[in-house]
Amino acid sequence: MNLKVSTVTTGGYTGLTALSTGSLPTGVTGSFTPPSLGPNTSGLLTLATSGSTPSSSSIEVRGTATIEGAAVTRTGTTLLNVQAAGQTVLAGQVRDENDKPLAGVAIKLGGTSITTLGTTDPAGNFLVNLNVAGPHNAG
Repeated sequence: MNLKVSTVTTGGYTGLTALSTGSLPTGVTGSFTPPSLGPNTSGLLTLATSGSTPSSSSIEVRGTATIEGAAVTRTGTTLLNVQAAGQTVLAGQVRDENDKPLAGVAIKLGGTSITTLGTTDPAGNFLVNLNVAGPHNAG
């Protein structure tokens, strides 16, 4: 799984931000590409899981920079949901015409009747278990 990680800087900061994670759950490994980010840039956190990974875990992402001689760390968290092997899952992100994530958007399954499958999180992400065989129309 890849997560986009971005730095947003203010006040003319031009240094590098070193990326790291907090303690990862059992069976999870993580690596950043690149391991440090410049001002207002993005990279990827790649997470790999194993059979011993818990089904739902919080992941903490840290960015540390030196500002006026002192180390300053900022953190953010995301939720890692690991699905059972062989399970079909639809994952995505809803964005507006300006490429901004949309929170609270209903994800629905069409057909003879409309079924609400979930809503997007604050970052516009959704994860839907698809336990029904056959083609699906999500909108």
